[in-house]
Amino acid sequence: MDNIKITDLKEPTEPLKMNNNTLHNLTDDNYFSQEMNRKYSGSSQIKAFIECEAREVAILNGEWTKEESSEAMLQGSYVHAWSEGKLQEFIAEHPEIMASRGKNAGGLKASFQICDTVIDVLKNDKAIYSILTQCEKEFIFTGQIYGLPIKIKVDLLNRKQKYFADLKIMRSISDKSWSTEFRRYVNFILAWRYDWQMAIYCEIIRQNLGEYFTPHIIAASKEEVPDKALIVFETEDENSLKDFVKTTLEELEPYILRVKELKEGQAEPIRCEKCDYCKSTKQITEPVYWMDL
Repeated sequence: MDNIKITDLKEPTEPLKMNNNTLHNLTDDNYFSQEMNRKYSGSSQIKAFIECEAREVAILNGEWTKEESSEAMLQGSYVHAWSEGKLQEFIAEHPEIMASRGKNAGGLKASFQICDTVIDVLKNDKAIYSILTQCEKEFIFTGQIYGLPIKIKVDLLNRKQKYFADLKIMRSISDKSWSTEFRRYVNFILAWRYDWQMAIYCEIIRQNLGEYFTPHIIAASKEEVPDKALIVFETEDENSLKDFVKTTLEELEPYILRVKELKEGQAEPIRCEKCDYCKSTKQITEPVYWMDL
């Protein structure tokens, strides 16, 4: 499968027609609802279960409230809202990003002004802007992986060219982060396990549209001079995409089966004892030896 070529992106694709039975009543309005989060899992929920099973079960049971969106998450959502053509709606729904006093009064807070700079960077890159303007946006698909119901919301989808793209806004594209899992410094893809997300999206899209679509990440940094990249998960080798999906899903299998077990009430969740939920519900049963801290 060929990678994206700007010369191939000439006309917007036709609107995607979905069967309501495919979506199982999953919509933009209820996609993140507790009801749908209980019924379906996604890559973020699977990663959250890995971080702390007890916290995620408590959230699904309505016994714990998810932490409020951080400033970094709101910055990413700001750029996403622009890409969807919903920026003014986003600003109206999040007055906390606006300055009420000082030199920026009536405008964006200083920490959110970089978002407009990032948007300008994306708009001024012909390759990226072509993708942003000529793809169908925010499409919901459902399916199953290892028996676990999965939901995905695809940022950008091009059926004609058979690719999809996810928009990521981050502190830095090139910085490496230490990974206890890999015991080395890794790039942001592995640090945040976006490879898992891309493989899950590939498989669910295949279940709905009949074949694998090439995954891409459009990345932009929030540095003073923002960086940008178009990242692909397929090489020129004929089977590289299928191999990527197969290998990654095999890696995910024990985690997905564990999430399925927990959501069906077939296992007791394990506490991490580090997150806010575990700290707030901790009961001391015995002392800890000082060298074990």
